[in-house]
Amino acid sequence: MLFNWQVQDVCVVFEWWHIHTGIGLFLSCVAVFAIAACYELLRAKANDMDQTWITKNQGVLRSSVYAILVAISFWLMLVFMTYNGYLMIAVVLGAGVGHYYTHGRLAASRSIQCH
Repeated sequence: MLFNWQVQDVCVVFEWWHIHTGIGLFLSCVAVFAIAACYELLRAKANDMDQTWITKNQGVLRSSVYAILVAISFWLMLVFMTYNGYLMIAVVLGAGVGHYYTHGRLAASRSIQCH
């Protein structure tokens, strides 16, 4: 894999998500941006849940939310690993905007999650 700025013939994680046009790339970048931003918002909400929930049933939900966060973060990492500059920028900007809208409630450090 090489770093690239390809607009056509870009495969994003799944075989069915294959970009053939500039508009397709733009829409893919918007989708990736939105997923990265929502990831940050969900991570902030999960942090709020961790601070208020303590029962066993709520623990199952907290663990499920954590698993979803890990899955999304690994998926974003795979998008980043397409080495397509446009998609990489979409991940970074989405994460930044999502973090901005959490009003800095979370530290920038991560444990297992990455993106």
